[in-house]
Amino acid sequence: TSNQDDHEDILVSFPEDESSDFLVHLKNRTEPDVADEKLQNNTLRILFFITTHASRQHQDALRFCWPMVTSSEDLCRKSDVLLFTTQPADKETLSKVFDLKRVRVEYYKNPGFQEGAILALTKAIENDWFKGYDWVVRLNPDVIIRDERFILGHMINEDVDGIFANCHRRNVSNTG
Repeated sequence: TSNQDDHEDILVSFPEDESSDFLVHLKNRTEPDVADEKLQNNTLRILFFITTHASRQHQDALRFCWPMVTSSEDLCRKSDVLLFTTQPADKETLSKVFDLKRVRVEYYKNPGFQEGAILALTKAIENDWFKGYDWVVRLNPDVIIRDERFILGHMINEDVDGIFANCHRRNVSNTG
C-alpha cells in the first residue's frame, strides 16, 4: 500500500462544457502520455462495465447514441464490454454498437435503485469480472465518452490511480 501523502486529487473543469468535472487521483503531477500506441497494440486492457435496469431511456441510448460514438472512438471499439442488465439484451442493437465477441451479458433481478448499483459491483468483485483488466470504466447506457483523449491519456499514465466524473457539478472536496 502507498502512503496517502504521495497522492493528490486534482479537479479538472471544462468551462466550455459545464456539464461535468473530472476528479483525477494522481500520485504526482506528471503529465499523461499519448495512449494511441498502447491502445492500437492492445496492451491496455479496458472493460466497459455498463449497468442498467433496462429503462426505455437506457435502451434508446444504446440503440441511437452509442453507434455514433463506437464508430469513431477507439476506446469504445477496442474495449471489452460487460453489460449487467435486468432484461435480455437486444443482440441487433449490441451488434451495431460493439464487437459481439467482446461482449458479455449478465442478468440480474433489480432489488431497487441504490441496491441495484451496489449489487452490480458486489457481483463483479465476487466473480472476479474485473480480473485481468488495467482499467474498468463503469457507465450507465445514457452516459457516453465524446472525446477519449483525456481519459486515455490518464489511463496510460502510471501515476494515475483513478478518474472520476462529477456529472452533477456538485462541490468536490479533495480532503476526503
